[in-house]
Amino acid sequence: SSGINAEYGEEAAGYSFYTADVSALFTNVNVDKCIRDVIALADEHWESVETFGLQPVDLHQILEVVLANSFFTFNQRLYKQVYGTFMGCSVSPPCAIIRLATCEANSIYTDTYLLSLNYYQRYVDDAAGFARSREEAEERHNLIAAKDEDLRINWEVDFPEPGEFTPFLDTEVRVEPDGNITTRYYRKPQVKGITLHALSHHPTNTKNSTASNFYHTATLTSSGER
Repeated sequence: SSGINAEYGEEAAGYSFYTADVSALFTNVNVDKCIRDVIALADEHWESVETFGLQPVDLHQILEVVLANSFFTFNQRLYKQVYGTFMGCSVSPPCAIIRLATCEANSIYTDTYLLSLNYYQRYVDDAAGFARSREEAEERHNLIAAKDEDLRINWEVDFPEPGEFTPFLDTEVRVEPDGNITTRYYRKPQVKGITLHALSHHPTNTKNSTASNFYHTATLTSSGER
């Protein structure tokens, strides 16, 4: 947290660090709008990426074929998915992420006064930021959701009680009363704590690296020794 403390210092006093995640992002985004946003982003950067001879119209057709023809079986019957991107399809995550990023670009990044301390981060469907109250955090994410014409993007905000840590990915964060930010390594409660058995037949260097990487990650994500 030293970098965050150096950037914000006492400015973070009175704020809380919160997280928010989108409920079922992949299956709640409109495929046609996903393709539209992907093509718009591709057009913006077309000259700087390797396209292997493809043109935007080719990319559009490929995405239509892949995303509009998702089938699955249930109880020995064949079904076609008619809404949302298909889980398990490698194209689905980037398309859904770009769709959500477009909604953000047209809301909180257009009116930056909506960003407390000018801080907002998101990894896929998990977002985090600073706010003075749950209502402020919810308002921010409601504005993002409102940019989805189908109104299918629904955020769940996790706002901490005073003194509580808030987990975000592999880190827990807490804003102290003086504005300093305390962080520590986080693992989900359902983790069994058994990653690689010491007596397994994996190479010794793999076992050593597994243990050292845990300590390395904990060191990077923690602001103190505890």
